[in-house]
Amino acid sequence: MSENIVGMVNEDIDTSRSILRDYSHDKETMEKLFNYLLFKYIEVVKNIADGLAVISPYSNTVEMTSIYRENVEKIIKRLEMFKGNGYSNRGLLEYYIECENQNNNIDSTASISDIIIDIGMMDNIPIFEKEEIIRKLQEIDEISSRLETKSKKWELLRPYVLWLSGKDYSVAIKILPLFLRLR
Repeated sequence: MSENIVGMVNEDIDTSRSILRDYSHDKETMEKLFNYLLFKYIEVVKNIADGLAVISPYSNTVEMTSIYRENVEKIIKRLEMFKGNGYSNRGLLEYYIECENQNNNIDSTASISDIIIDIGMMDNIPIFEKEEIIRKLQEIDEISSRLETKSKKWELLRPYVLWLSGKDYSVAIKILPLFLRLR
């Protein structure tokens, strides 16, 4: 491993964290930081661009800023994982998977409030998507607490299962147990 890559990655992680802390709501700064990190490391760190959100030309400034910020946070995490893997791509995908598995444990006892807090703290989801998820969770809670038969509740909840299937794994794994606890 080159001392050059070690210094470069460490410096970029520290600098990026500082910029993120100070300018997280500035679209231009987030866009520049995203482009800098992505193009600098796309050929250096394996899978660094996987699963990054795409900016729609129809997005407003707030949505674009949020997406850039979330993408920057993902890239920084992957740089930290690259660092944690000894600045090597060898076994990096397995290391990503191991870290992901540690962060995505199924909690079948979590309340809706706990899940909302967990979703709110996730840094891989844009703010506008978090708001949608929280709205849906409140609807799921309302249906689940109705005085109806399990069959009727399931019928009402089926569209939410389909909605959930389109979400990121980290979100789905938190919400899915709610459907299994139907009373």
